[in-house]
Amino acid sequence: MLEDLEKDHAKAMQKKERELKAMEERALRAERRLDEKSDEYREKCKELYQAKTELEEEQGKNQKLKAQINRDHENSSLTSASKPKRKKIANNPNFKPTGRIIRKQMVDIRVEIKTTEYFTEEYRNVLTGQRVHAEFPDGMVNEVNYSGNIKSFAFLLNNRYNVSIANVSDLLSELTGGDLKISTGMICGLSKEFSQKTEAEQKKAFADLLLSPVMNTDLTSVRVNGKNMNVAVCATPSTVMYFAKEHKGHEAIKDTPVEEYQNTLVHDHDKTYYNYGGEHAECNQHPMRELKGCAENEPERKWYEQMRTLFREMIHFINGLCSEDERNPDEIDPGRVEALEARYNEILALAKEEYEYEPPTKYNKDGFNLYKRLEEYKANHLLFLHDRRVPATNNCRRGCCGASSVKWLRQWHSGASKAWTIYAGLWARSLRCAQKARTYTRASQPYMTGRNLKRRKARNEPVAN
Repeated sequence: MLEDLEKDHAKAMQKKERELKAMEERALRAERRLDEKSDEYREKCKELYQAKTELEEEQGKNQKLKAQINRDHENSSLTSASKPKRKKIANNPNFKPTGRIIRKQMVDIRVEIKTTEYFTEEYRNVLTGQRVHAEFPDGMVNEVNYSGNIKSFAFLLNNRYNVSIANVSDLLSELTGGDLKISTGMICGLSKEFSQKTEAEQKKAFADLLLSPVMNTDLTSVRVNGKNMNVAVCATPSTVMYFAKEHKGHEAIKDTPVEEYQNTLVHDHDKTYYNYGGEHAECNQHPMRELKGCAENEPERKWYEQMRTLFREMIHFINGLCSEDERNPDEIDPGRVEALEARYNEILALAKEEYEYEPPTKYNKDGFNLYKRLEEYKANHLLFLHDRRVPATNNCRRGCCGASSVKWLRQWHSGASKAWTIYAGLWARSLRCAQKARTYTRASQPYMTGRNLKRRKARNEPVAN
């Protein structure tokens, strides 16, 4: 009986060992599957991380492209001509008749040619053979001469209103039914003639700019014969001069009033100008546009709109001051100026906090760079709050028309060579009296002869002194 029990025990032990071995194999298979799933999970996590990284990269690129697409003359430093956008005008048909009669007139113009012929008898000395005749009036050099009215009209069409030389000739011919045919060479020479006859005015304008307490300046790119050129602008409320330059930087400053200027310069953020002049004031129009563009591209950052609103309040504050009070703004209302500067610092602190919480991406650093610029050049951006003569923006350099004089000096590329040539010096004066001298009148004066000027005075037409 004992042997039977041992056999049963041995069989039970073998069964248990088989079950234990099966369980061990199941456990090993489960561990192997767990390891495989863990490896698959790690691979999926890597793929997810890589996908999120690529997504963030693409989002940054899209944000940059969106900012470039939405950038125009209203929210950046781009000019309105470089990327024009037209807004839709709402059409409201809900109008009712008022019973009022509206009258309209048609005004026409007719161009006529007036030819004055001068003639004189010729005399010959029978002994010497010398031939003489009476002198002709001033300006009568060639067989056919053109009056100052025709010259100034052609000059203004070409230089003031940007009509090509060939088109000026064609236009005058069409207006007169083919009776007036001026050669393109003659029209081309009008600019040089005008510039030579107004050298005294140009020198005086240059001197006026040097003596002005504040001068606006800028450098604008233009296309000349398919090549990028530059126009340096120097302006005050009464005088503006244009200088054609082939290069930027210090080469563009050479031979302009900026080179020898010692007072306050108002300019855009071009660091070249900080090597000239005395004090410097930054234009606040460009930051306002850039702030608008950044706010549209990054609406989650609050400091953009706050700073833009503050700049507008500052400008409204300056414009609201009494024009007869010659004191500086910080002397007229020191408390208001101090409060405005305090808000400026608070907004910069907010910008710093926002960028520390969420740093800018490498694809969109425009807002961050603007913040650093406003912080570093704070005194230059706010100089207009402490000096009444300093404007808040650099808009004066675009052109000005004051109660005194407005003088223009343009230099252009000759087209035939790389040498720069003065091609026009257009200047006009707006008189303070009720009877004002027009641009056409002022432009025609250098072409007028002495007799024509006397006739103009006799007709009581305005003539510059």
